[in-house]
Amino acid sequence: MKKIILATLLTGLHIQLLAMKMDITVTYERASMGDTLFLQYYDTFFPRVIKPSMVSAVRSGDGTYHFCVDLHSPVRFSILKRLDVNDYPNLKGSHFKFNTILSNYYWQGDESLLIHIRKRTTSAPQMNQANFDFSYQFIGKESVRHRAKALSDSAFYWTELTIDDRQNLAEPDVRRINAGLEVLDSFRESLSQAEYQLLKAEIIFRHPVEKLAEIKQQIGQMNREQRYATLAKLDKFFDRGIDEKVLTQSQSYVHYWFERQMLGMIAKNGRTNSDSLLTLRLNQRSSLLSDRLTTYLLVYGQAQNMGKIIPSILTSVADTDCQQVINSVSGRGVGNKMLNFELPDTNGKLVNLSSFKGRAVLIDFWYTGCGGCVNFYNKVLSKVEQEMQGQNIAFVAISIDAGKESWIKSVKGGRYTSDLATNLYTGGAGSKHELLSHYGIDSFPTLIVIDPEGNIANFNSKELRDPVTLKQKLIELSTR
Repeated sequence: MKKIILATLLTGLHIQLLAMKMDITVTYERASMGDTLFLQYYDTFFPRVIKPSMVSAVRSGDGTYHFCVDLHSPVRFSILKRLDVNDYPNLKGSHFKFNTILSNYYWQGDESLLIHIRKRTTSAPQMNQANFDFSYQFIGKESVRHRAKALSDSAFYWTELTIDDRQNLAEPDVRRINAGLEVLDSFRESLSQAEYQLLKAEIIFRHPVEKLAEIKQQIGQMNREQRYATLAKLDKFFDRGIDEKVLTQSQSYVHYWFERQMLGMIAKNGRTNSDSLLTLRLNQRSSLLSDRLTTYLLVYGQAQNMGKIIPSILTSVADTDCQQVINSVSGRGVGNKMLNFELPDTNGKLVNLSSFKGRAVLIDFWYTGCGGCVNFYNKVLSKVEQEMQGQNIAFVAISIDAGKESWIKSVKGGRYTSDLATNLYTGGAGSKHELLSHYGIDSFPTLIVIDPEGNIANFNSKELRDPVTLKQKLIELSTR
């Protein structure tokens, strides 16, 4: 009985300690009376799969926006405004609806925070993206941590890279990393060790795709000895003695780890194989970091046999957040029935998946402004469509553009798709459309191959990026 009472008291105390308010007041110099800003926040480690929460605030008479949210755990938060196409004309009609003006800050407890946001007159030379075009002033109890992040981020993005920097395979991004760390070190005495190390990890491991792009291009031209020597130098450069508990909280580190694993497989086998890597992960020591690494690999590794692997992974992963993410993508498994969607074509006629029954189907999700979508269509898909005309195969291109006019213009332009495909549109719902949210689709292009019975035969595995393999898969299914 005493144990039950003690457990109840401890539970109540735990809940009381976790009950907190996030109280933020924002001023934004370019705002007008009645304008709206949005506070986006999440406690999941995978916000691209489990959608963040969002609340809005209208500019008040004193020129401020006020957000007050009840929380039960620490969160990451961002401030957004509706996209102004006058500032970013290249995004007009795309699926982007918001412009991030404050990105991915940490809220760790009860505090009131005042944030002054000012638009820069020029963009950061390395990024040219909206969320790096602003400067900030923070006022509040925890403002030092936020200021350290803002200024070290700014130093990182405003450091220009030379050609030599980009070709430095063993120390990628070293000038930008050092610039960010130099600013962060000036705050070291004002931050806790955990805060300092987490901000340090975010600087060091940031943008791993760009960091490792050059080495991925060149590693195939190296002999075995050169490959492993280069990777050893790379690992030495990124080994900064950061505690595992801190790395567990760093989204940048988990993303870097994933890209480094892919690079290692290319160096060893000439290609990636997420299925074999996932199998190896099942034998790893159980920890929160291990759970997050395994989950990230499952979601973004484009494993071919996901349906067979997921039950074993769910048994080995203990973290409830990771389990929720894994369950949310479990429908991607080979052999699962594909959701029977119904979407309008360019003439407004509704087309559903069942109308393609009896044929193999390749679905390509894309949006206007997606460089990867253009690259894939022109180098792979356009050629496959041409060569496989008249066969028992349907090519379906689904755009998530926000504007119908932009979608129609892109279809006619022929850079993303062609009239050889059935061109469909999510009606402006974008990534919030049921079809995309059901499968957790958040990167583009995403490719799904459906067999003649309407079952998933391949969900976005890397092999679909190869024209020969893609054709073989479609021919195999279409001639059943």
